[in-house]
Amino acid sequence: MTDTIHIAVTLRHTTMLGQTITRDAARRRLGEIAAQIEAVSRAEMLAYAVDVEIVDPEVERKALAADQEREAS
Repeated sequence: MTDTIHIAVTLRHTTMLGQTITRDAARRRLGEIAAQIEAVSRAEMLAYAVDVEIVDPEVERKALAADQEREAS
């Protein structure tokens, strides 16, 4: 059986500290996060979240609805 972790992330060009970053830099950071997830035990990976600000309200609404649907099933 294969464990699957789904992480939905919306990239933006400004970090929380107001620093401008490139999409490549953001992808590298997500790669680092993925490596950290792979390194943890199965028990530790049961709840791993990546919080990212979603700028577009419509995207945010759809993401929230999808999260609620996943939790309900």
